[in-house]
Amino acid sequence: MTGGWALRPHQVEAVDAAVRALGRMPAGHVGGAGLRATVVSACGTGKTLMGVHTAGRVARGRVLILLPTLDLLVQTVSVWRDAGRSRKTLPPWNPHPTDQPIPTW
Repeated sequence: MTGGWALRPHQVEAVDAAVRALGRMPAGHVGGAGLRATVVSACGTGKTLMGVHTAGRVARGRVLILLPTLDLLVQTVSVWRDAGRSRKTLPPWNPHPTDQPIPTW
């Protein structure tokens, strides 16, 4: 459990599969492309929380997360912080400024 949020059975299965996939690299070796995994799951099934749990079991340092929208960025930072991952978050760079303020943390 992370930050009081227990995973549901389908989430446990997905996290275990991602950890197994990421754990296939030799110890201490990340590879030229880095460690990558994709979890395919429907909207609202807890992919962001699955990412927190997967990173908690695999990552030993920084985690880079790239997201296509500011809405997903806000959601992800919120879930990761609620789950106890409170490290520094870098604000996004916006190549197309709008009237909407860009969140910073």
